[in-house]
Amino acid sequence: MHVSFNMFSASPRLAWVTDPHFNFVHQAERDSLIMELDASGADAIALTGDISEAEDLCWQLQRFHQETAKPICFVLGNHDFYHGSIGNTRRAVRELCGQESSELYFLTGAEPLRLSDEWTLCGEDGWADARIGNYFRSPVRMHDFRLIEDFQGLNDLEIFNSLRLEGIRSAIRLRRQLEIARTQSSKSLVLTHVPPFREACWHEGKHSGDDWAPFFTCRAVGWMLLKFCERFPNHQVLVLCGHTHGSGKSRMADNLFVWTGAARYGHPELNCIVDVSSFRANDHDWSFTEQHRSSFDA
Repeated sequence: MHVSFNMFSASPRLAWVTDPHFNFVHQAERDSLIMELDASGADAIALTGDISEAEDLCWQLQRFHQETAKPICFVLGNHDFYHGSIGNTRRAVRELCGQESSELYFLTGAEPLRLSDEWTLCGEDGWADARIGNYFRSPVRMHDFRLIEDFQGLNDLEIFNSLRLEGIRSAIRLRRQLEIARTQSSKSLVLTHVPPFREACWHEGKHSGDDWAPFFTCRAVGWMLLKFCERFPNHQVLVLCGHTHGSGKSRMADNLFVWTGAARYGHPELNCIVDVSSFRANDHDWSFTEQHRSSFDA
């Protein structure tokens, strides 16, 4: 898929929403979000996953687009595959986005979108890949393994291997996008669902411990981002993610910033407006985190 943002302003303003879980939202709360988005003056909407569940995901995307009357750029989260499979859900969404005159842009596996001379938009679902924390000793087991067809009937080792593979695939797809993006602009805005670092895995103001981190971080994407930013120190990367429902900002390298968005079940909200014409990472209060290098270099 190759599209441009020529239908927007020269430097579009993106309204960022994460984890709306529309299948749990009453109409009054939905109307409140639509009014907030309308008042924001945004040119387009950026969704970072957990939009609904597989059974009504496409319908929810179409409905949200009709309500907002704005182009929507999005990636999917783990809940979006509930009661379906990863492959079939993505195929159905791509078919929906491929319809003539569609203003729904599924970024995973697609061409990056050039937003302006400075910024290019990339996107990847990401997947919690069980490689940070202690998967085998953790008492946590996600509903994913019962509700997503790809994991049903698998034992713990088989699930672990499947999660790792999904994380690697995500990292490969996103790296391809970033390699294109760096030839188009000096900055990349990345939408993903799963935080790529433990330091970006925020919940109630703290980072997740070893029990929860395997299911709320994607080490493969994090490692790829660090290596990419080391190779291209003049290319700035801003990552917007969700999944944890907790908010926080982390600076993982001089040119790598991760913003995790807040969310509440039943109360979808606008996290922020990203104005690519004026956004500068240094204008925001980013905490610099000296990440555990050994966990990425191993």
